[in-house]
Amino acid sequence: MPADDVVRSGFMSSFVAWVPPILLLLVSIAVVLFGQVRKARESGLPQLWLVAAAAILLLMVISWFVIALQFDSDQRGLFDAGGIVIRAGYGRYIGVACGGVSVVVAFLDARSTRVRR
Repeated sequence: MPADDVVRSGFMSSFVAWVPPILLLLVSIAVVLFGQVRKARESGLPQLWLVAAAAILLLMVISWFVIALQFDSDQRGLFDAGGIVIRAGYGRYIGVACGGVSVVVAFLDARSTRVRR
């Protein structure tokens, strides 16, 4: 089979494969930019960060389980017959790890905000 039919990057695969890492990047940039603004932190930035990071991590996990669905059943049958496996690349592991770290740090930040009040 041609390489374009077998090998796919995150941007050539489904919508749920490439959107969560970009959303995580945008949320992270917003937290870095507004994290030192006292009014933003008091208005609930840590809680918003926690909810956004958890939703993004959930999308990443869902995309992990539906990775094989970007190919139709005929292609998956050919892959099985040819011994080709459908698996995640290193970028997906790094993205999920970053999402997990973001959720943990957001939880700790939201908890520390609650304790200070």
